Amino acid sequence: GGVLARRTNLLLMLSGLVFPIARPSLVECSDSASLGGTPPFRVVRATFYLDGGTTSAEIVDAAGRRTFVGFDGRTQVGGRTYPWHCFVGAPHPSEPRARMLPLWGDEERAMVRLANAAIGGTLDPRQRSLLLNARNPVDLPQEIAAGMQELVRMAERRRKTLEALDHGELMGLDATLSWFEAKRPLRVSAVSRGLDGGTNLTVVDGRGNKFVIALQDTGRGLGSTITTQKYRLQFVPGCNEDRFALTLASAALKGTGAARVAPRARRTSLATHDRVALEGLLERRKARILRDDQAR
Repeated sequence: GGVLARRTNLLLMLSGLVFPIARPSLVECSDSASLGGTPPFRVVRATFYLDGGTTSAEIVDAAGRRTFVGFDGRTQVGGRTYPWHCFVGAPHPSEPRARMLPLWGDEERAMVRLANAAIGGTLDPRQRSLLLNARNPVDLPQEIAAGMQELVRMAERRRKTLEALDHGELMGLDATLSWFEAKRPLRVSAVSRGLDGGTNLTVVDGRGNKFVIALQDTGRGLGSTITTQKYRLQFVPGCNEDRFALTLASAALKGTGAARVAPRARRTSLATHDRVALEGLLERRKARILRDDQAR
């Protein structure tokens, strides 16, 4: 909460939405563990930074109290990326009042819920759908600003990642399919032992595209390697791309041996020992990555 001093009526424009609010001249920013407040919530400012993609929002509750929530998107060095942290307390994570939230914890989940609640209190369903699905801001009505578009997309992407984690995956399946340009359904068509001692599984998507994923156990300190007709990529353990590869493998394994999902879909089954071994390998890799996340 905060001390409400002299109130000044003003107009704020956000994404073409113009609404009068009574803005307190002095409000303390709340970044408590609960990120509580009095609904309904609204976004009064959304900002997208050209630092790699940091996005933040200033949110006001029904009592006029304000707080900042954000998604760190600063460029990461080293040619690979890891999950970014969420933050509260300031418009940008570089500011002194900003506080980074532990990955995947209760505070992050509360922040993501608050961000989505504020978006829902600011945009109608049609506007939100446009912001999620348009390829770029040019495709949007002029009154919709790019800052709000990035906020909507980041909040939804993070919500889906948290949902995937709750179901035992590292990444959302939609984001994974988009990254690999793959289509449902997924299945494992072959499993073999690699020359380096790893496990190779061939994943086939709904278009017949093949992805050969080479998996190493946690003790070797190696990430996944994925090979297609167009490219061969080797990933550092725990980076976002490695997580996508593990999610693709896991989704294909779950889709293998199940009932056919289309009239012409080929049904494939795995020997029990192959399935058990693959499930164990994937679980060990996921668990190691999540343990490492707690130290970042």
